[in-house]
Amino acid sequence: MHGYNNNKKIIALLTFKNEEWILEEYLKSIRKITNHIIAYDDHSTDKSRAILENAGATIISRDYKRDSYFAEYEVRQTLLEEGRKRGGTHFICLDADEIFTNEFLKDAEKLIFTLIPGQSMWLDWIHLYKQKDQERIGGDYNRINKAFIFCDDSKLAFTYAFIGVSRTPTDTQNRMILNRTSGAVIHFQFFNIERALTKRIWYMCSEIIKGSRSTTRINMTYATQKDVNVPTRFIDSSLFADLGKDVYKKYDPLLDWRFHEILEWFSKYGILRFEKLDIWDNDILRSAFLEETQRYPQPQIIPHWLIKTNCFKNKIINQFRICKKSISIKNLPKKIHSLIPLYLRKKIGPIFALLFYIFRTNFKKDSTHIMSLDATIDYILKHNTSMIRFGDGEISLLNDDDLHFQRVDSVLKEKLIGIFKSYHTNLLICIPNIFGNLRKFNSRSFWFSIHHVFKYYKYWKNLLSKKQIYGDAFVTRPFLSYKKTDHAAIIFDKLFSIWKNKKITLIEGEKSRLGVGNDMFNEVLEIERILCPAENAFAKYTDIKEAAFRTPKNRLILVSLGPTAKILAYELFLAGYRVLDIGHIDMEYEMFLRKSHKLVKVKYKYFNEIGERNPEECKDLKYLSEIINRITI
Repeated sequence: MHGYNNNKKIIALLTFKNEEWILEEYLKSIRKITNHIIAYDDHSTDKSRAILENAGATIISRDYKRDSYFAEYEVRQTLLEEGRKRGGTHFICLDADEIFTNEFLKDAEKLIFTLIPGQSMWLDWIHLYKQKDQERIGGDYNRINKAFIFCDDSKLAFTYAFIGVSRTPTDTQNRMILNRTSGAVIHFQFFNIERALTKRIWYMCSEIIKGSRSTTRINMTYATQKDVNVPTRFIDSSLFADLGKDVYKKYDPLLDWRFHEILEWFSKYGILRFEKLDIWDNDILRSAFLEETQRYPQPQIIPHWLIKTNCFKNKIINQFRICKKSISIKNLPKKIHSLIPLYLRKKIGPIFALLFYIFRTNFKKDSTHIMSLDATIDYILKHNTSMIRFGDGEISLLNDDDLHFQRVDSVLKEKLIGIFKSYHTNLLICIPNIFGNLRKFNSRSFWFSIHHVFKYYKYWKNLLSKKQIYGDAFVTRPFLSYKKTDHAAIIFDKLFSIWKNKKITLIEGEKSRLGVGNDMFNEVLEIERILCPAENAFAKYTDIKEAAFRTPKNRLILVSLGPTAKILAYELFLAGYRVLDIGHIDMEYEMFLRKSHKLVKVKYKYFNEIGERNPEECKDLKYLSEIINRITI
């Protein structure tokens, strides 16, 4: 039975009103880690109550004296008390439109039962935006973590707030924080943006009725929830379970209880009382105002710069309130960096990066020994070595930053660090030659490189050895980054000579299609392809490794598979294979053939750098005949 461990018991606490559209998703997640739910029904008129009752939940319905139509504090406190009566020791406080990620659910009970009385568990709060593979970011929504679970000590109590009562009644200092790879909460508020905008208006009108804050403050608070210039980033939808059809139903505001309540407030308090609120981009409400007053509303619009400034201010206040006891001299720079909003970092970041570059190249020259491009390829040719390349993507993963095509994984990180620290005479570790003078690079690459070094310099220095000689990872990217590109043809010719007249096995992403449409492999004796997942390949590493190790050792193995390629290449090398990590080579060569100094789409091929993740299928018979294995997620 889920949710029990001796005298410990996990109970989910839930408030709901007309959440029929999303409750099945909530239940799929909660059922896996608890067998009991206590839910407060705030006068639902749809099938929400029946859905929860069928799931075995205890339903509470009480009429509280509402504080301007809101009784959040009383409801949360009541749920906690009811949970204690039923023997709850650990409580989960998700809203109906939230679920846990699959990774968290694997070890959820074990993690939850490690909490001590009075301690809360904080998880990343991921806001889906309009579709299941887009996350809302920026402003108030950039990498938020929040308390969703706590262990009771029988004395905890919620603190009153009109709106925004904290999920857990615990002290913010007594907390366990999980990183995104260990677990997160998926939030569906902005999945259906029309529903979210109605909810925003309802909250704003409720605050006007309460009367404790000015219209300016209310508009400022809710400005970031508008559907205007919303920044997003890709999120792997395999993080959570497949969604049911109810989640995709078209939203009708006239069936939403909040929308009806808004119209009732207009009638009860007079529509003019709400005129200065920034809510009139809703067509129905604007028409209602026009019909009653015979003119259009004149809301107070907060300037964009003031909204950003307010977000910055709130972030600083909240972060220092939460972390004031944990800030030390050691982590102060990182804390300050996290507090500065992205738009401001983009403006001042290049200045600091340039100053750091000038300092490093003139006053504190780097002692890392990295070969030139020509020396790197000549060394590989002369000594018949294997090669593994590291770049900005691997460093981002080690810094717990997901890539578009590979999410952070603790095992992957551990293995990458192990390879960085290794030394073998027949294995050349390559890193980007970006720690010295960068006059060889074009403007785009120069600024990218100095920013990368400025941001990740300490991570590189912790991994690199002054005693080791590294190759240049740009050996497979000799064209796009450079001012002078006449050397690119020589580098490509030397690279292709490595597999000339050889039998090769190519292990690549299923949509990469290296060499298709160009002459990269024209002079090989034979080519076999093992196709792997285009994204998050490490999730299938065991299967990939098993397929790779069936390759005869007289074949040259070429790997192009993102960070997973590093792990696979290293283990193949240790087993006696000669293996080359040639990531990016096909993309680079295609641009070289076109003499294009910016990336463009190429038929059939996956190019992450320009967001081309769904190229058309390749039906080339020669290519299809080369495929000996397909590994899919």
